[in-house]
Amino acid sequence: MWVEIDEEIFQVENLSIQYTITYSATITFEINLKTHEHYYNFFVNKHEEAKTFTMHTNQFISRMCLIKILKIDFKNKITVTIICESIENDLSKLRDKTINKILYKDE
Repeated sequence: MWVEIDEEIFQVENLSIQYTITYSATITFEINLKTHEHYYNFFVNKHEEAKTFTMHTNQFISRMCLIKILKIDFKNKITVTIICESIENDLSKLRDKTINKILYKDE
């Protein structure tokens, strides 16, 4: 799978998204440093800058993102955990319908 951040495309593995009821999300993925060694500096620098960014794939777009955690297994992989204030995809529409159904069940 790929993700695009700051107009750069990165090949990632094991991408997962944890949605919250407030439209925010936590996104986690792994980077194989054996095949993409040059990604290391980008993600470490992005973490140290602590500036927000937009990230997208062919399945979602997330805005106001920050790298929360970098778990580094030197020479092997980096696990990146990103928090985002908003994420848009078809699942968010489904989530809205489900929440409304639960909230207005008795009406």
